[in-house]
Amino acid sequence: MSAGSCRGTDYAAEFSRQKAVDGTRIPSLSSVLRLVRSVRSDVIIRLEVKYDPTDASLPTLEREPLTRALIDVLRREGFTKQAYILCFD
Repeated sequence: MSAGSCRGTDYAAEFSRQKAVDGTRIPSLSSVLRLVRSVRSDVIIRLEVKYDPTDASLPTLEREPLTRALIDVLRREGFTKQAYILCFD
């Protein structure tokens, strides 16, 4: 999913000096965790999981596979003792 442009949105209007970088991709959780770890090893992270089964335009995994995938990434990247998972579903 692209994250490099928000032209024509309320966000773009509010932050009009922001420069669009077309084609910029949303980073994976693994790559974000690796970046965090490369800078500091004692960071506590809070992950808020978004799930909306009523919006077909935003497809996502079902709750259990999504949670398992998230935990698998946290384990693989060594963040299980430094992470809080939040979800208001």
